[in-house]
Amino acid sequence: LLRRFCRARGLPLPHRADPGDHAKARALASALQAVGGRSRSPAALLVCTDFDTIDDATPVVKALQLVKAHGHRVAFVLPDGRSFADEWEGVAADLARIYGRVEARRLDEARRLLGGLGVRVVVAQRSDPPGLAAIRARAARRRAA
Repeated sequence: LLRRFCRARGLPLPHRADPGDHAKARALASALQAVGGRSRSPAALLVCTDFDTIDDATPVVKALQLVKAHGHRVAFVLPDGRSFADEWEGVAADLARIYGRVEARRLDEARRLLGGLGVRVVVAQRSDPPGLAAIRARAARRRAA
């Protein structure tokens, strides 16, 4: 999903095997700590991730709490995989509908988790021009202020 999102925007993304064992959550938490966990100067952090396969978000939650405690504003851009899917027929269309439900659930869970931490969540669509998600995230921060 993330690969399709990046490809649609012309961003190269090298292939690698799925690391498993909650590695994605740990890597995201590590990146958040590296970017905002050490700095005391408030900044705006924009995180682009599909949030897929993050079953135990405890490391991410702890990192976000640290980053927010340092006064940083955080926004997540999550691609909506349904908008990146191709049109299918027959059994493939049925599978696409099932995938769409799973995708909607993933987005809802991420919105609830991140929103509960005071993090802005912007859902990016395939039809969105590059940079629009960042603009939406900034606009959402201004409205909340």
